[in-house]
Amino acid sequence: MLISADHIKPVIRPNEKRGELGVFNPGGWSDPRSGANYLLYRVADRSKATHLALAIAAHNDAHFETGLPVNIEVATGNAQQDTFIRSALRRSTEDARYLTLPNDDSLYVSLVGLCYPPYATGQVAVSVLAKVLNDHQTLRVVELLTPDERDDRGVVPLPQKVGEQFVLLSRPQRPLTDQGLKQTRYVDWYTGNASSIYYTRTTDLTTRPNDRPLLCPAREWEQSIGGVGPQPILLRDGRWLIIYVGKSEHLHYSVGAAVVERDPITFEIFVLARTPEPIVTPNETFNRRYRKASASGGFGTNNVIFPETCFLNKDTLIFYVGCNDRAVGEFSLPLKEVLDSMDACTP
Repeated sequence: MLISADHIKPVIRPNEKRGELGVFNPGGWSDPRSGANYLLYRVADRSKATHLALAIAAHNDAHFETGLPVNIEVATGNAQQDTFIRSALRRSTEDARYLTLPNDDSLYVSLVGLCYPPYATGQVAVSVLAKVLNDHQTLRVVELLTPDERDDRGVVPLPQKVGEQFVLLSRPQRPLTDQGLKQTRYVDWYTGNASSIYYTRTTDLTTRPNDRPLLCPAREWEQSIGGVGPQPILLRDGRWLIIYVGKSEHLHYSVGAAVVERDPITFEIFVLARTPEPIVTPNETFNRRYRKASASGGFGTNNVIFPETCFLNKDTLIFYVGCNDRAVGEFSLPLKEVLDSMDACTP
């Protein structure tokens, strides 16, 4: 562990006057022109469904203006698909990740919507791609990123093409119901084992012809993979830094990191090194710190640190994370410290 969870600084908490029960899982972007930081974070209200709100901090300002409304338009060009996407996002809008695409100057976010009522047994989630319009508060959905029937929370493309193809990272799952216990858990779509991160090379953003495993559970703290975090960061040597979520048997959500490389001949993607221990993991003090806001009514999940934002500012990684579904927190680490902590992997 590189940093104690108790050193995570809360920057956004639920606003009782707005009826917020929880705030969490922030997608972040730093405007290189103005220096302003933007966070698209999830807000839970009394219905327990979630929607997005926008927070903005001016250059060199640690204080975020929060609760700005977000308008989501759906315009994929396919009327039936648009209806399906609107329905999913209306049930719950989740886990925004800011993205850039190869040879495209526009700014995008990926969003997750639910195909069944929130948190119901057998729910299936889909990911969509939305363009961020100039006001930063309007998101226009332009693509459905999830193939039929998969539970797919967070499809993340690399910002560069590999061999003239897009590379998509995902965590395809399916529900598995234990009839005796009457419980549903989610397993790897292909193997039925613990969830893993896959990648696919594709000529577009809507088909996944050749999903291949990339990052599988390897340690006790990551008995399943909780998903890709922010869009991978291109390092100076041409490799990619992936931030991801590891989930333990006891449902502790911790932050891990891996460095991946692409073969210049075959264009396959493989892991070069990964952190043997989590960068940060929740603990009892952390749970008490964020346990309950007065308006929460018991909302939230303990033992969760969920990263969807990581900026590389010179040689420092700046993280914004969800904290137990009750706060958005910030911490930073030197990039060298994270890389030096990794163990090499055999391709």
